Amino acid sequence: MFLETERLILREFSPDDFEDVHEYSSDYENVKHMVFGPNTPEQTREYLEVKCVAEREASPRMHYNIALALKDTGKVIGGISLHMNWRRDDAILGMVLNRRFTGHGYMTEGLLGIFRISFEQLGLHRVHAICDVKNPGAWHIMEKTGMRREGCLVKRGKSRPEETQPYFDQYEYAILAEEFADFTDKGGNKAMEERLKKQLAFSLEIDKEKNIFRQTHLSGHGRNENDAEHAWHMAIMAYLLREYANEPVDIGRVMLMCLIHDIVEIDAGDTYAYDEEGLKTQKEREERAKERIFSLLPEDQKKELSALFDEFEASESAESRYAHALDNLQPLILNDSNQGSDWKEHDVTAEKVYGRQRKTRLGSEALYRISDEILQKHIREGNLRAD
Repeated sequence: MFLETERLILREFSPDDFEDVHEYSSDYENVKHMVFGPNTPEQTREYLEVKCVAEREASPRMHYNIALALKDTGKVIGGISLHMNWRRDDAILGMVLNRRFTGHGYMTEGLLGIFRISFEQLGLHRVHAICDVKNPGAWHIMEKTGMRREGCLVKRGKSRPEETQPYFDQYEYAILAEEFADFTDKGGNKAMEERLKKQLAFSLEIDKEKNIFRQTHLSGHGRNENDAEHAWHMAIMAYLLREYANEPVDIGRVMLMCLIHDIVEIDAGDTYAYDEEGLKTQKEREERAKERIFSLLPEDQKKELSALFDEFEASESAESRYAHALDNLQPLILNDSNQGSDWKEHDVTAEKVYGRQRKTRLGSEALYRISDEILQKHIREGNLRAD
């Protein structure tokens, strides 16, 4: 079993691949959505030296485990498996990629190669796959390579022991031989080009966030901060201060929340935290903006980012509560560095500031204690009215 793509060699696994395979198969973050792992060294060796060999020598052969090796270095960065049904005309696939190599299109390239093997070399009629609905990285790749979502399998997956819920929902995807031929011959490249155009259009649109200025000033009595600076600063702080979150959080999810939470202000404008009239219409303005701006994206990414924005607004998950804590703390430390000048300019009272800052403790008690110390200092110094 051998196929070359632009950057990859798809081949059988070898016992010599141990170091590369164990690098990703022993990493919990890499395998948390898989049915195996994290592997011990003995488990990885058994897979390469026993399982793969036995499956390769079986007659008739029903299982294929294909390594994805970089053409330029030979490093194995992942694998794709095919497990055929008894008729040997349908196969379920599984895929794993070393997370150090995500974001470069390697799995998309590898999966398209696997479809060529499946339909052109093995003569399969259909290939299907299932994945956790909370694993968008997997189902985005399947959609990009022409697979159809056939449905949602409710509570079909069995959770890992450390998960709070015993079962989870899964999406099922499939592609037929004729669909793959149609995708590659007539529409695959065009579909990917259209997707890229939408992604670039969104990327250009969000540049406008740099033109939305907030009431908060940069440190050192600088100019007004813009929304993009606020979001970037929040995301970095979220990563640095994650040990102070009240609960364990998916820090990548938190950082993305921070980066997108104010994109809607491109249309809706910045609403000052203590502007009572503006706050009355904020939600309506931001909902309209969310629909227009996120609609620039491909449908799956629109749904993903819209859901993440809604999660932030609801402030019910551990990630959103921690993100809100950073949304409160970031302007606070800037205002602290400027001797409370923004509060004085808008004649803001301590009661109003505390009304917002008390919500910080929902995401981080530790960060709220620091916030309280800062506020008490400014009340004593007369920068924040106590009445």
